[in-house]
Amino acid sequence: MAKRKTKPAVTGDGKPKGRKGLASMDPAKVRQITSMGGKQSQRSGKGNKFTSAQARVAGKKGGETVAGDRAHMAAIGRKGGLARADQVEAAKRARYLTDLS
Repeated sequence: MAKRKTKPAVTGDGKPKGRKGLASMDPAKVRQITSMGGKQSQRSGKGNKFTSAQARVAGKKGGETVAGDRAHMAAIGRKGGLARADQVEAAKRARYLTDLS
C-alpha cells in the first residue's frame, strides 16, 4: 500500500500546527499501542465478535449501499480517471524533458 502524502496542518494565520497525541508518534509505536487496545477490548468482551463470514456479509452490504448511489460512483470514477490522466501527462513531460537533455 502506498503511503499517503499529507499537507501539514496550519492555523488560521498560516503557521504550522504541531502534531499531538498519536499523530506525533512513530507509526510502529502507534500500531503497538492500538494493537494492545484491540486485544484488551477482545479480552474484556467489548470488542466486535464478528466471524470472518459475518464481516464479509457486512462489507458486501456496505459496498452495495455505496455502489447504489450512481452519482457518487460516477464522481469517484471521474476523479480516478482525471488523476490517471495527470499521471500519464506528467510521465510524458518527464520523458520529453529527458530527451531534451
